[in-house]
Amino acid sequence: MIGIQPLIAMRRRGIRPVLVAVETDPSMRSFAMVWPEDGQARLLVDPSEAVHRLDFRPCIGCVCMVCGSDEGRIKAICEVLQAAGAKPFGMLEVRKPWGVERTEVFNPDLQEA
Repeated sequence: MIGIQPLIAMRRRGIRPVLVAVETDPSMRSFAMVWPEDGQARLLVDPSEAVHRLDFRPCIGCVCMVCGSDEGRIKAICEVLQAAGAKPFGMLEVRKPWGVERTEVFNPDLQEA
């Protein structure tokens, strides 16, 4: 997972990011490589990584936005984040050559039991 080490360093300094952006599409690799200076953290979960094996403990207490184009993977990452103590929400993006055509937002906390 790209970006996790800077997040761990940030948390060790006692800083909780205002938002952790988790990208699931490998085309967004450069997104995770450069962090903005506004208190956000950026992570990239590679498609080859098994979601249930990811350690999201550095995200405890953080709002996490999970973005990508694979709804199942986004929901699985949201579930793992929630189990780790984060506050996730997902954004399913339907990407076209000219940009994002449609975005659906879902929050595991708002799902009906």
